[in-house]
Amino acid sequence: MGEYTSEYLSISMHFLQWLMGHPLAFFTGLSAFFISLWSGLQDGLKKSKAFLDACACVLITLAVVAVMKFGGMHSSWMPLIGVLVGFIGALRIREAILGAWETRKNKILEDNEKSEK
Repeated sequence: MGEYTSEYLSISMHFLQWLMGHPLAFFTGLSAFFISLWSGLQDGLKKSKAFLDACACVLITLAVVAVMKFGGMHSSWMPLIGVLVGFIGALRIREAILGAWETRKNKILEDNEKSEK
């Protein structure tokens, strides 16, 4: 039992060290989480579904921020991204991505039908 406790303590300490080393990313993810959670509860989602949506928003936010940093954008935009993703929510982002996918797929199918004629 003692070895598991020390392992969890070690993991927790490393996680806290990472958070302290990346305060802007931490604040961005935290704001996305709480805004998404609040927005989901206001929309009438069950607590568990709102919690999972908020967790997904954190991952989406951190992915967008990583792409922005890789692209050379200034890090002062990070909190705004967290707020925007939190308000939009993971479910709406999913619907937008799937809608864009279907539109693109339908356009490709239409182009193939035109070329076959």
